[in-house]
Amino acid sequence: MAAYLLWVSYLIPMIRGFMIFQVIIALVGCAMWIASIHVDYPARLAVLLLAHVDIIGGGIMVLIVRRAQKMKSRLGPFIRKWFEFNPSLNIEHKTERTNAFVTLVFGYSVVALLYQNRAAYGINAFFGKAILGLIQAFFFNWLYFEIDGWNIHTHAIRRHVASSIIWVLIHLPFIMGYVLAGASLSKLVLAHDCKDTDAETLTESYVGRSEAEVRPGLCWFYCVGLGIALLCMSVISFCHVHKKFEGQRVTKRSRLALRVAVATVIVCLPLAESLSSLQLISTTTGLVGLVLAFDLYGCTYVGESFLRDGRKCKYWADCPRKRRRALEEAMKTGAMVNVEELAVDEKGYVPAP
Repeated sequence: MAAYLLWVSYLIPMIRGFMIFQVIIALVGCAMWIASIHVDYPARLAVLLLAHVDIIGGGIMVLIVRRAQKMKSRLGPFIRKWFEFNPSLNIEHKTERTNAFVTLVFGYSVVALLYQNRAAYGINAFFGKAILGLIQAFFFNWLYFEIDGWNIHTHAIRRHVASSIIWVLIHLPFIMGYVLAGASLSKLVLAHDCKDTDAETLTESYVGRSEAEVRPGLCWFYCVGLGIALLCMSVISFCHVHKKFEGQRVTKRSRLALRVAVATVIVCLPLAESLSSLQLISTTTGLVGLVLAFDLYGCTYVGESFLRDGRKCKYWADCPRKRRRALEEAMKTGAMVNVEELAVDEKGYVPAP
């Protein structure tokens, strides 16, 4: 990647400054990731933190270039000269790639729930915990794509440079938190710490993974990861500008406030040490379902029924008598009607809508 960017900087002098900067970021990030392999824990965490320069480096460069427009020192003209042109970014392609990666993350959490059961009647607590994890992934997918991605007036990338950088960077803790929760959930599903969870009903490869008692650290990993993911989704939704309409049942800020409150409750759930793995998973799934139901209810219009509308759908239009007769005859005979031809007046003009 660094060699390709260096070659582009040679071919296109106009964007040479940005390309060389991207080369430096790629090389530093690669060096940090390689160095983290040879460093012991906990010093490895510091190296991993520095390795994320390849992710946040682009946003930092944008801020520096914008700041250089107001600099009066020698550094200002130098930055303006070398970084005068910035390669354009295909926003639609960027959002589609991000959405595709989030879909892979949700899919990973579903694949991690797979296990093998050799019981004659396989519907037990193991199966119930796996189904709850599947429902939980479905709820998160619905919130991310259908609730937060619906009715957007201005995307976070187009809204402002600050919202764009936040939208890009907040996906990192969001994905990391959800992956952590998904990995922990795969362990919680196999735990036999509650009723109807006989470890002998699992196949040999999964019996060794089943634990009679859930460790507190595993509960903290699961709940904190899930809470951080839900909190980051609130920030992502807040960065967008959604369309507003009169009569909305619940405002966007109120719905996001509930998300933050539920995320806080999920993070604090491990403090209740008496919860079994089944109770913990069912509680988190219910809380996420509550957030989804509240968002669905809040996005609807006050004047319409939330469940169904018993009124018949009606259409109306201004139509002269001759054309009205033609429509009525066509309805009686079942003939096809070209609405565009009916809309043309006698002089051949189409009336303005």
